[in-house]
Amino acid sequence: MALIWKVSGSVFLTGNPVASNCVVRDKNWKLEKKMNKYYVAYKYGFPQVFGVSWMGSKSFGLFFKLPKEKAGSIVIPGTTFHRYEEEWKQVFYKVENPDRDVDQLLPLFEAAFKHVTGIEEDG
Repeated sequence: MALIWKVSGSVFLTGNPVASNCVVRDKNWKLEKKMNKYYVAYKYGFPQVFGVSWMGSKSFGLFFKLPKEKAGSIVIPGTTFHRYEEEWKQVFYKVENPDRDVDQLLPLFEAAFKHVTGIEEDG
């Protein structure tokens, strides 16, 4: 299933069904999508949970609102985070291959959702 992302008027395509829009829909999370100039954030009321952000003209990444200790404790085989942004209290992963990378980051989506909302996942 292909997913088309449209951010700040730019469009890019990923063949990955487990990107942010699909994760939110598939897990039935009640998050609101907010589009800004340089990023798209998924929010639970006012606080952001995670999002997609441009790193330059041709690259993008995903950010997850997690404490540094929690972000460091989640091990994603074959990948490491790009940076931790203390100012925003978020971990940032550069997406090198949307068909592979985003699938592997599902534990981060879930951890950020739980951290911000306090809601435990069912089953």
